[in-house]
Amino acid sequence: HPVRWAADAFKVLERAGGEFDWARLIAQATRGRLVLPLRQALSCLAGELAAPVPAEILEELAAIPVSRSERIAHGAIARPPSPRRSLAMLWWFWEAHRAQAQLERRRPTPVGLVRHLQEFWELERPSQMPDYAMRRLLRR
Repeated sequence: HPVRWAADAFKVLERAGGEFDWARLIAQATRGRLVLPLRQALSCLAGELAAPVPAEILEELAAIPVSRSERIAHGAIARPPSPRRSLAMLWWFWEAHRAQAQLERRRPTPVGLVRHLQEFWELERPSQMPDYAMRRLLRR
């Protein structure tokens, strides 16, 4: 269920009490280019569920710059299914690949993106991707 993450995150924060490693979370989000979704998730948890998220953490996240490409990629997820969203999702996949590559301290490449998509869609061979992508696009 889409909101299950909120309950899980709330429970993790509640159990950790004052011992939660916010610095590590922010460092990982920054390195993984996930500051924007983390910022939105923590704001939601604090505002809607009164989760124990320190105000200074929200302020620190708000001060971290988010690139235009990260905003575009994040916006793609929020769009309703459509051909335009499908195109935007390519950007999201590229950003996800870039973030993973950065976390693994390697360079993102087009070949790496193909491998990322193959893994994400659980395909046996890269040659299956065009057909699979077209079926997904037409299903919308």
